[in-house]
Amino acid sequence: VRSEAERAVVGSFPRWKFTGTGRREASPEALSPDGKWIAGIENYNLALRSTLDGQQILLTDDGTPLAFWDVEGLLWNPWSSGGRYLAVFKQYTHDMPRIPVVEWLKPWEKCKEIIAMPAGGTLNRSELYLVDMCSQKPVAIDLGDTTDRYLRVLSWLRDGTELVLARYDRLFRRVDILAVDALTRSVRTLLTEESATFLGNHHKSLWSPSSGFALVPDGSRFLWQSERSGFE
Repeated sequence: VRSEAERAVVGSFPRWKFTGTGRREASPEALSPDGKWIAGIENYNLALRSTLDGQQILLTDDGTPLAFWDVEGLLWNPWSSGGRYLAVFKQYTHDMPRIPVVEWLKPWEKCKEIIAMPAGGTLNRSELYLVDMCSQKPVAIDLGDTTDRYLRVLSWLRDGTELVLARYDRLFRRVDILAVDALTRSVRTLLTEESATFLGNHHKSLWSPSSGFALVPDGSRFLWQSERSGFE
């Protein structure tokens, strides 16, 4: 029997990162602000684990190796401030290239396939979902056609009423900053920026905590690292 302190320890799960390194075995789970739930992935599906009794609940049952659920626990916080809502993605990788990789550091060589994202190849398609903890059911958010688009959550508003995210086109020449109403699921555009060449300072936001976005303390406005002038 695990103690209360042990049940509250955040674990990890295998996760595809699309960076050419394959499936990482130690992506961190996400602890809710009230400390009651830990969100993660179990067999390609979205799972919640209670820190009170250790019980695990599967919220989905349709995850597969090609279309799997995804929780971020490192670059941004998927939980709203009060812990009522959880933002997750479902990743579709059906047409992405698979590259064979040989593992040499084992007693016997082993070959495995990793999902690759080569230049000009098919990208993963991401779908955004919000989970209301009252119903514990993921609800899809209509962001339009997300083919050849990158999605990146930027922040929850301080009161947890809206989720702010960025939608980039494939060439990083356009970014739309969107706000999703957590209750109604409606989407509004806060800002659009376009470049004739490349939004270089935002490209790194997919792989690092730096996003060029920051809410002011009261949550009524935000700061944005723009390249409109040709400078960061």
